[in-house]
Amino acid sequence: MWSACLPLLLLAGDWVTVQPAESAALFDNPHTGWGIVEYVDDPQLGRERVWPAGQAPWPDYAVVQLLFTWAGLEPSPGQLDWSPVDRLIDFWSGHGKQIVLIGSTESYGPRPGFGGCPEWLYQQGVPRWRDPEGNSFPDLRHPLYRQRLRLFLQAYADRYATRPEVELIALRGYGMYGEWHSGFPYPTVAARREALREVIAIWRAAVAGRVPLSLSTSYEWRFPTAAGEPLVLPAGTSIHDPQPPTWRQFLERSLFDEAFAHPDLIARRDGCGGAVQWEYDGRLLANLWEHWRRPIWCEPFGGRPAYTGPSPVGYPGTQAGDDYLGACLDEMLSYHPNWLTMHWGADFDQRYPHLVARGRQWMGYRLQVAVARWPRPVAAAGPLVVETLWENRALGRLPRAYPLHLALWQDQRLVWQSADPTFDATALVAGEPTWHRSTLALPATLPAGDYQLAMALTDAAGRPRIRLANEPQRQGWTLLGAVQVGPHTTVSPGPPVGAPQRTASGWRLAEPLQPGRVYSLRFRERVTRDPARDLDSDDPGYCAVYAQTAAGRQLGEVRWYSKAGQPARERWVLLPLGAQPAEVVWTAVGGGALNVAEVHLEDVTDRVQRLLAGPDWLAALRREVVLAPAATPFDRRRPPAPDPVIVATREAAELPRAGEEYPFLTTRPEAVPLAPNCTYTVFFRCALRPQIQRGDHAWCEVRGGGLPARRWLFTQRHTSGPLRRAYTFQTGPGSDTAVAWGLTNGGRAEVAEILLLRHAAEPASAGDGP
Repeated sequence: MWSACLPLLLLAGDWVTVQPAESAALFDNPHTGWGIVEYVDDPQLGRERVWPAGQAPWPDYAVVQLLFTWAGLEPSPGQLDWSPVDRLIDFWSGHGKQIVLIGSTESYGPRPGFGGCPEWLYQQGVPRWRDPEGNSFPDLRHPLYRQRLRLFLQAYADRYATRPEVELIALRGYGMYGEWHSGFPYPTVAARREALREVIAIWRAAVAGRVPLSLSTSYEWRFPTAAGEPLVLPAGTSIHDPQPPTWRQFLERSLFDEAFAHPDLIARRDGCGGAVQWEYDGRLLANLWEHWRRPIWCEPFGGRPAYTGPSPVGYPGTQAGDDYLGACLDEMLSYHPNWLTMHWGADFDQRYPHLVARGRQWMGYRLQVAVARWPRPVAAAGPLVVETLWENRALGRLPRAYPLHLALWQDQRLVWQSADPTFDATALVAGEPTWHRSTLALPATLPAGDYQLAMALTDAAGRPRIRLANEPQRQGWTLLGAVQVGPHTTVSPGPPVGAPQRTASGWRLAEPLQPGRVYSLRFRERVTRDPARDLDSDDPGYCAVYAQTAAGRQLGEVRWYSKAGQPARERWVLLPLGAQPAEVVWTAVGGGALNVAEVHLEDVTDRVQRLLAGPDWLAALRREVVLAPAATPFDRRRPPAPDPVIVATREAAELPRAGEEYPFLTTRPEAVPLAPNCTYTVFFRCALRPQIQRGDHAWCEVRGGGLPARRWLFTQRHTSGPLRRAYTFQTGPGSDTAVAWGLTNGGRAEVAEILLLRHAAEPASAGDGP
C-alpha cells in the first residue's frame, strides 16, 4: 500500500530532502467529524444507544449533539435540573465522543414539553406569538425574558463551557428550533435588530469566549399557507414576500452583518441538501469560510425519505427509487464544513458505508507534510532550520491554532523538543500548499550523534494533539528522517530575497525576472485594510500577486480574499513568464491594503512542465471538450490568458443520474512522463460556474503509477473569477502516472495555465529555495 511506504530520503550536498509518506487511513481529530443526535428532553426521539457486543459505539461518528430546551431544564423558576444533560455527556464522552450542546431558548416544536421558552415565563407576562402549527415564540425584547435568560445562560455556561469534552455550544436564541428564522413578528426592522442584538449579547456574555458559539445562517422562509395568514414581520423579511429582501437586507434583518464580526461565532446551516438559497445563506456561508476563515457545520434538510422518493424537501423532481443522499452530501461538502450532522437513520453507516467514509475523508482538515528538508550537518547549540511544504487534503480548516513542535528522538526516547511560534495551521486550506521555515536553537548540551527528526501540532503542554496524515508515526509524532548533530557549522539557507518596496498601490520586488522562465515565489502577507468592496459585493476587491512587464502586462496572477485583522499567512505561487523581462508586483484591488515580507524567489524552470504552452500542447493532453476561443469569459476584466483555455460544461438536464462524473481532461503519460517515486505539485488556473443545490463540484485526480487514485475536490462559491489552485502528490514506482480533471453532478469548468513542478531530486544548494 502506498500509505505504508517509508519516507524517501534524497541526499546530496549539504541538505537532506524528505518526501514523507502520505497516510490513506481515516482517523479522528478535534473539531471535525460526523455528529449523531440525542434528544435530551425526549430520549425516544434520539438514536438508540445499542451496538454489537464487543465493538466500540458508532466508531465512524466523532461527535454527539445533545438537543434540549430551556423549558425542559427549568420547569419552574429557579429549579434547574441538569441531570439529563450530565448523564448523556458522561455516557458519550466516556466513549470518546466530542459533545456539542444545542440548547434552545426558543420554540422547539408544538409537542408538550418542547417549548424552548418556559411556559411559566408566558404566565408571568412575557408576550407570546403562536404560529399556525401551534409553536409559541416569546418577544425577546421583554425585560423579564431577558432577565431570566441571563440567569439561565450564566448557569448553563458556567456548568458546561469549561468542560474539555464540550466542543461547541449552539446559539439557539431566536425562531423555530432556535435556528434564527420564523420567530416573533417584530413590527419594524429596528425592533427586530434590537431584539436579536440583545439575545446575541446575552449568550456571548454568559459563555465569555470559553467555547465557540455556532449561529444558524438560515434565511426567513415562512410564507402564508392560507388567506390572511401573516408573513414574518417586518414586511420584506421573508424570501417568499411579494417584495423579498435584497442580499444586504437579508444580512441586516437577521443581524448577520453584526453577528459574524464577533470572533467567537462560527457558522451553522441546518437545511443543506436542497434548501440553500445562493443569494442568501449560500453566499453567506461561502463568504464566512473564505473571507472570515470560519469553520462551518452543515446538516441535511430532511431525513432519508427526502432524498429517496417524492418529498416536499430535498431535490425537486425526486421520484420513488431515486437516491440523492450522495448529492446531498456533495452539496454539504461544497460549503467546506468541519462537521456534518447524520440524521439519516440508525443503519446509515451499514447501508451507506461509502458515504460515511466519504464524509470523513473530506470534511474538516487533513494536514500533511509533503516535503521536508534540513541541513545534514547540524551544530549542537546552533540553529536547526527545517523547511516544510504543507497541504490540507480535506475541505474545511483547523479552527484554532495549535503550536508546532519539532523534536529529536534517539533510541525510542524523546530527547528534545521546541515550539515554533511563527506557524499558523489555521491558514492551511485545500488547493493552497504552503512552505514554512522553522528556525529553532538546539541546546549546547545536546550530545553529538544521529537523531530522528519529528514534528507535531500539540496542546499547550507540548503533547501531540492533531494527527497529521503522514506515516510513520510515533506516539503522535510524525517522523521525518535522520538528523546528524555534531561539531559542524550548520549550513545556512540564506536570507530572504531583499525586502520588497512599498508602492502607491502595493509592493514590488526589484529583483528582475528573466523572460521565458518559471519562478517559485514564497512570501508572508497580511491584509491591513479591507477593500471598499468585499465579498458581500458582486464585484469584490481582492489582493493579488503577479509578474508585470515593462509594458504593464500581468502574468501568472494569483488572487486571494481575506479580512483585515486576520493573522498573517504564508503563500506560495509559481510565476510563468513570457518573452519579456518582468518584476514581481503585489497589489490590493478595490481600496484595500496589505503588508508583504519574508520573500523567497527561485528559478525552477528546469523542474516545470507547462502543459498548455507552445504548439505541441495538444499532444500532451487527452481532452473531451472544446478549446475556448481567445476571447473567452474566463479572463474577466483583464487581458486574455497567454495559454489556451479548456472549457467543460455539463448541464443538469444532461445528467442521467445523481453522482454522474464527467472527466474532461487527462495528461498522456507517454507525452507527460512523471518520474517514479517523486513528489510533484500541479498548479492550474480555473473558474467554475456552479449549479446550486445539485452538489456539483470539480476534481483533480492523480491516477496510475502503481498507486490507488488520489483525488482533490474543489468548488467555487465566493467569486466567479478565475482562481489558482495547486495540489501536491507523490508518484508510485510505475511510469504511467497521469493527472486528470473532471466534473461531478454537472456544472461548468474552465481550466488554463497548467504547470507541473517536480520537487528537486537533489536538494538545492545553500541559499536556494525548495
